[in-house]
Amino acid sequence: KIMEAVRNQTDLLIWAVCGAGKTEMIFAGIEEALFSGKRVCLATPRTDVILELAPRLSDVFPDIPIVALYGDSQEKQLFAPFVLSTTHQLMRYADAFDVMIIDEVDAFPYSLDPHLQYAVQKACKKDAAVIYLTATPSKQWQLEFQQGRRNGILLPARFHRHPIPVPTMKWVGNWQSSIQKNKLPKPLVYWLKAIIGCKKPFLIFFPNIALMEQALPLFQGYASEILSVHAEDSERKDKIMKL
Repeated sequence: KIMEAVRNQTDLLIWAVCGAGKTEMIFAGIEEALFSGKRVCLATPRTDVILELAPRLSDVFPDIPIVALYGDSQEKQLFAPFVLSTTHQLMRYADAFDVMIIDEVDAFPYSLDPHLQYAVQKACKKDAAVIYLTATPSKQWQLEFQQGRRNGILLPARFHRHPIPVPTMKWVGNWQSSIQKNKLPKPLVYWLKAIIGCKKPFLIFFPNIALMEQALPLFQGYASEILSVHAEDSERKDKIMKL
């Protein structure tokens, strides 16, 4: 379906459950476009996704020049047949791409910002193929797809057929008070020891930077390699790549 959309220069919604392999699915379509002399852009609302995708796609297309554009990118003056870009960076383009692939089309800020949506439209050539990737399309898009008014395909399961893990809620008491007393709540400590023992990567989110920085030494007492990161962190890119 993706290759068909590229050839016929039509729009396509890929509505696929998390972990279905949406990134791998677009490889053949990208190849189809590049070897037809078309210019391709893969756009996403988040810088972190660009940083993660750039080395993967360079490995898949080693002979194709690829430019990665995001806030701190050093490649903003470059252009290539294949461009990875945050949706914000697309404001610098007009009528540039034959194929536009938008990852996480449902994600903030793209989904709520008409200026970013306009930037994507402006960056596309008039007859460009636009491919939308999402696990959670809006209710309007779901209805249009179900009524046959939006061209798309639904992938309701991951390729290995194992079910998606369901999050569970665990109450840990007044965790902010514990951290201010330089302690981690016991339920969190049990979980932390278990996941460190399994050697699995993990993320812990905090509601603000100050609390996170106060808690960091407490976490490092269990594993010194644990790091903290936030949007204004000058080492953000390196820390995310380490993870």
